[in-house]
Amino acid sequence: MRRSFAVGSEMAWAAWGEASGWGRWVGACGQALTEGAQVTLANGTRVKVVRQVPPKQLRLRLERGEWPRARTVQLRILPSVHGVTVAPPR
Repeated sequence: MRRSFAVGSEMAWAAWGEASGWGRWVGACGQALTEGAQVTLANGTRVKVVRQVPPKQLRLRLERGEWPRARTVQLRILPSVHGVTVAPPR
């Protein structure tokens, strides 16, 4: 699912790509993370920041005990005619 917003890429990144915005799609994270960082969220999800290219791309590796294997998800922020399009992971 892609959504377009009439905002700049920096504002979209702050709302979706920074740890404070992860609650919209991964789970709440109270600390800023850089590429290579790892954290365990309150919901038990272990997160590793695989790739971080602000304000364009964020790729995370997610692991949970009940999952048979880790999952990789990617957030992309793309320029559009009226601002940006946010392509969150499905």
